[in-house]
Amino acid sequence: MTVSDSLPIQFWTYTSQTHNEKEVCGMTAPKCYCQRFNCDTVIPLQVQDETGLTITAYLVDSDGGYLTEFAFTESSTGVYSVELDTTIASPNLCNTTFQVLLSTGAFEDTPEFKSDCVNISNGECSVDILYSNSNDFDGIVYQLFPVPEFTISIPAIFFQEENPQEREDLELSNGTIVSLRQSIVEKRLLEIGYLPNYMHKKIQKILMHETITIDGDSWIRRDDYETSPVKDYGLKKAQIWLTKIDSIDRNII
Repeated sequence: MTVSDSLPIQFWTYTSQTHNEKEVCGMTAPKCYCQRFNCDTVIPLQVQDETGLTITAYLVDSDGGYLTEFAFTESSTGVYSVELDTTIASPNLCNTTFQVLLSTGAFEDTPEFKSDCVNISNGECSVDILYSNSNDFDGIVYQLFPVPEFTISIPAIFFQEENPQEREDLELSNGTIVSLRQSIVEKRLLEIGYLPNYMHKKIQKILMHETITIDGDSWIRRDDYETSPVKDYGLKKAQIWLTKIDSIDRNII
């Protein structure tokens, strides 16, 4: 089974250690992290495997007890998709923490992949990023109909705006300065809360996608993704200025 790191939920092979399972010598603060999604968020997933399989996402509690399951459908040859719709799950998953297991067998069988803990709740500052691509990217098959779209929730603030300007002038031989071009663009700062490194890498990959939508507007990454690590602490903050698509106003003289 092939599982992309650009999916909204991070997965590890079942025989390897997840981020929370690893013991790291020298860490002076807790490093455990649960991915959080809002109660009304639908979480799309996609995996690739042999054709004709039955693939299931099993949701289990902290003790490994069964909560519910979602069946993948083969949307194309060897490409399987599912939506974890926590709003229709039984029992209701709002204000619940669980682990996701990906398996080609029954619940009692050993799964192929596992996540760390996932928390479904409201109330914290978060930003939902909707992303897609016209071509296949990072192990996700996008050349399907309809084109897959994914949503991830991250602890972040997306509010501070900036309008940088550029200009190009020409100095003539008589000392006169002629303005050739001026432009202004709309940017907004995505300030991301404390996350483990694998989540920052995931966000960086997501921001490489062709289509990025936040709060109903389309954005593009043109600036550096800057992290602020804390010594001996397993989580770190980050920030990046995103540029709003079609926001550049130019005056060419």
